[in-house]
Amino acid sequence: MSERVVVFAPTRPGDEALSCTRWMAEHTMAMLRSENIEPVPVLDQQATRTSLESSATGSVRGIALFSHGLDAHIGSSGSRARLAVRDDAILGADGTPALDRDNLHITRERWVHAIACYSGVELGAQAVHTGADCFVGYDCAVMVLWEPGYLPAEVEPLVRELVTITTRNLARGERNERTLLARAAEVAEMITAWCEEHNDWCIENRQHAGGLEAMTHQLVERMQVFAAARS
Repeated sequence: MSERVVVFAPTRPGDEALSCTRWMAEHTMAMLRSENIEPVPVLDQQATRTSLESSATGSVRGIALFSHGLDAHIGSSGSRARLAVRDDAILGADGTPALDRDNLHITRERWVHAIACYSGVELGAQAVHTGADCFVGYDCAVMVLWEPGYLPAEVEPLVRELVTITTRNLARGERNERTLLARAAEVAEMITAWCEEHNDWCIENRQHAGGLEAMTHQLVERMQVFAAARS
């Protein structure tokens, strides 16, 4: 395995959302191995800014981020003038920014996929401006209010596919927004159809089903793709 991909997924005690994204990271690592790509795990309490930066070595071609995201106020560029605003960021296990505008250099000539709230608002455009090959994020609060352990055996493989398919396609070299959306949409439609056919389970597991259905739509409809211009 010559190509490597960083998989960043912090956890914190009592944080159910991070437990869910940690599950996504685990299946992403399995998917990468099946593609003959070596995952570089930056996980749990070790998932911090320092560890993320030190993991992005020369052979790393991509970064997959599974965490909380921080949404900046409009006009965040004024933060350098010490205004009361924040910058967009992906948070680490310590609750502080692990990736923000000040260390986007680690994304240069690499692709990034961030399943994190508001990761597709400003950070993606800033990353590509800094030199990233492609950055895929989401312009909303991503709903991860469901627990993988509640997924029925029939739908779990589809959910695993949905949360890994965009990373898979980026690793394979896909950069076209329409194609990335279409391939994710195919899987999302199958999950939606399953939920419609199993309404009884959805009613009995309202919180998990509602969160799953919301996330399923978000990972397609709220996807934002920022790609470097091709010469």
